[in-house]
Amino acid sequence: MMQTHVATCYLHTPTRLQTQRLRRYAQKPRIWCCAQSTAQADEALRSKRHITVEDLQDPAHIGGSAKSEVAVQDFGNDLSLEAYMQLPVEQYYELDPAMIRPLGGTRFALQVPRVNLFNVWVEPLVEVVVHLSTNRDAVVIEAKNCRLSGSPLIENLHLDQRFCLSFKTTLTWASAVASGQNGNGANASQMPEQYGKGHIQGDARLDVWSEVVQPFHLMPRFALEGTSNAVMGALVGGLLPRFMDRLGDDYKRWATDPAYREARKAAAQHESLAR
Repeated sequence: MMQTHVATCYLHTPTRLQTQRLRRYAQKPRIWCCAQSTAQADEALRSKRHITVEDLQDPAHIGGSAKSEVAVQDFGNDLSLEAYMQLPVEQYYELDPAMIRPLGGTRFALQVPRVNLFNVWVEPLVEVVVHLSTNRDAVVIEAKNCRLSGSPLIENLHLDQRFCLSFKTTLTWASAVASGQNGNGANASQMPEQYGKGHIQGDARLDVWSEVVQPFHLMPRFALEGTSNAVMGALVGGLLPRFMDRLGDDYKRWATDPAYREARKAAAQHESLAR
């Protein structure tokens, strides 16, 4: 399975003096916060007040984007890549249960790995909604809310209530086959090596607006945004390829493992009845 990806950001490097000031401010004795339980974190995410850019005072704007593509073998017929990509979106937590948790229906909690900036850290927990596009030719993942936990400095300054974000990932695919055919346009009884090649593309964009809290107010705005953009670009550029790899591997398992397909189908039916 082959993969290509590219991440972009806009980078301005702070001066040595600015960096030293930030590090001196942040390098104070501290007691690290205890992590919430999964249930507590998910409930806090559900109950958080939705914050918009208009609610913030002179926010800095940072972000990053990435594109990634993974090549797969298209197994054709009812096992085609197109059939897989149009499965009920409720099943997406199967891709990486450690990172994606179901909140019910098409809503999921996405646990983002810890982000370090100078000597502080944050751990975003993002509520996302997954849906098929109107034409059923793309899967769209969009953020609806987000909570931040972090080091004592982040918690004490209530940064969780002083930011908002926009996150969107669009997944498209080029299937080598149509339903009922394999990659050569013949029936699905041909050997696997004769199946066609398909690929899945991912396009992700993250934008964050945040009030500038101390000690970051010591930095010129262009330097602060530039440094943060580099961090956001690296974050998105690292997460998207990981997700695409899991997606490609999961398609292969779904297409070649009948028991796994049946388990996924049963789970989707159970979720549908539970609504």
